[in-house]
Amino acid sequence: MNSLISLFIFITFLGQARLENCSVPSKGSDNSPIACTESGIVRGAKGNSFPNVLFFKGIPYAAPPVGDRRWKEPTPAENWHGVKNATNWGQLCTQTVNQDSKKVIGSEDCLFLNIFTTPDSIGTKAVLKPVYIWIHGGALSFGSSAVGGWDGEAMASKGIIFVSINYRLGLLGFFTHPALREENPKLHGNYGLLDQIFAIKWVKNNIANFGGDPERITIGGQSAGAISSLLLAFSPLASNLFKAVISESSGAFYPDDPINWWMTPYTVQEAENVSLSHLESVNVNRDITVDKLRDVTVEQLYQQTWKLRRWRQILDGYVIPLPFKKIMNEGLQNKVHVLMGFNYDEFGASPSNNVTLEQYKRSAANNYKSLANEFMELYPANDDSSAS
Repeated sequence: MNSLISLFIFITFLGQARLENCSVPSKGSDNSPIACTESGIVRGAKGNSFPNVLFFKGIPYAAPPVGDRRWKEPTPAENWHGVKNATNWGQLCTQTVNQDSKKVIGSEDCLFLNIFTTPDSIGTKAVLKPVYIWIHGGALSFGSSAVGGWDGEAMASKGIIFVSINYRLGLLGFFTHPALREENPKLHGNYGLLDQIFAIKWVKNNIANFGGDPERITIGGQSAGAISSLLLAFSPLASNLFKAVISESSGAFYPDDPINWWMTPYTVQEAENVSLSHLESVNVNRDITVDKLRDVTVEQLYQQTWKLRRWRQILDGYVIPLPFKKIMNEGLQNKVHVLMGFNYDEFGASPSNNVTLEQYKRSAANNYKSLANEFMELYPANDDSSAS
């Protein structure tokens, strides 16, 4: 964590800005802080692990994507009156418990974010601090901003305003269908990416009231969150929203990469084939109308999604306008700093204990294809004992 914080501080731009006055009834106390957002006033709480940290959890950054908002671009959250309690995590987005379970948890009403800051940053004229927005991983199908290891208190205690976000997952976040395309020709899935962009815009517009500098925003994540962060560096919809990306356990987007092929977005047709195949697996007519499609219950939609696990971002011509190689060759990417790397033992680089030498070699061949021999040179094993 300390090395990540040091690297983060290194790539953020230096600069100073003054916090605008926030029209709240009072600053509140360090145990019950109050801050403004564009939708209303929120009340947070004191950190659990670090006494010099304040948190605001479960802040809605967009309207609930339910009913006729399902499979549409996010829209602003409705304003509220009075002071909204922001001391508990918001609902996680709809998903199954894990890849071996059919149990559905979470809610479609899940577009929340969390902010970790310090008492001296609320309602003051202090120098604004750099901001880090965390996009969680989970194969675009699992996870949430509420995972304990990413609660942001440690980073906030070091002087960085930490924000974590939820975004639509799985078939609610990356599903596409001819009826949806007819309704809005520019949209082909990627609702989860649109949520991420919308959340970053919200942060840019509101973070000064929490002590963050809107001109020093870095985004980042791990695994699917890292891929999403890099994708946003290629998206014109995210232009000028952030200054840097920290990508943990992702890689460059190269379509012929035998290891990272799954990082390459689907074409619209590939995404549609996956989506239609899924509808058939849950006994939904693939020719269903858009209104009927939005009426299908989450329980029915998720009957078989545990078998699928194939959701990817989509080369849609809108969020992701062109193949990455073309974007890079023509210099069309957003001009941001990028820091990339892999976390220890990511993707099961170290297999389970008690494997035989034959199992170890087979695992290397399956995972690394044409690079299996190179992997074995880097991580050699000569017998069952060394393979374990």
